[in-house]
Amino acid sequence: FMTIIIGYLANLGLPRVGEVVRAAMMARYERIPVEKLVGTIVVGRTVDVLCLLAVFGLTFLFEFDELYNFIVTNREGDGASDGLLQQAWFQILAGIGILGAILLFVFRKQFQQTKLYQKVIKVLEGLWEGIKSVRKLENPWIFILHSINIWVMYYFMTYLCFFAFGPTEHLPAVAALTVFAFGALGIVVPSPGGMGSFQWFAMQALAIYGIPGPDAFSFSNILFFSIQLGCNLLVGILCLAFLPLVNRNYTPLPQTT
Repeated sequence: FMTIIIGYLANLGLPRVGEVVRAAMMARYERIPVEKLVGTIVVGRTVDVLCLLAVFGLTFLFEFDELYNFIVTNREGDGASDGLLQQAWFQILAGIGILGAILLFVFRKQFQQTKLYQKVIKVLEGLWEGIKSVRKLENPWIFILHSINIWVMYYFMTYLCFFAFGPTEHLPAVAALTVFAFGALGIVVPSPGGMGSFQWFAMQALAIYGIPGPDAFSFSNILFFSIQLGCNLLVGILCLAFLPLVNRNYTPLPQTT
């Protein structure tokens, strides 16, 4: 627990460095090879990706009408000219997509030799290996249930904060799902702990439900600073101070293969 929280603390300074810090500290205190710890991190991140996709799937399932109406209402232009412009853009994008697919098929052998293709394949292979490794766990269903529970708690961190702020206290639970999904994108963006990017995405989500810009900005900061800076900074510093004290007389058990 302490190494995970310290990893969150490190992410506030430099994006994604927390995973390296977490693995290094676990290896130091538990005498576990770093490569094994990196494997567990890959498994965890694979499940996170799947859960994030599930969150977006649920958001579009429950709030498709709201998202669609927001896009239609806020599009620029009006009347017949707007319709023709949209149709033209659709035809252009469709043409580019079809042309790109044809070129990829014709020059697929050359494309497979590029560094971009190799990187994409390595990422996909890593995700697949992470998924397959779940089956090798001693209690895979407990692992899956705990992983789902983590994301459910993430959702409640957003939903319960609605009641702490007047302009958002009337919003339904599905609105929290939308804000949570958009906010997750802000955390994924490589910024220090999601600072700035989280606020922007959360504000766009709140605008769907008619929350004015200043109120949306205030809410996003309440949510971000209370959790990211309040909890992660305070608890992270405490964990950093107490971790060597707690493990002062600790001897890890021998690791079995």
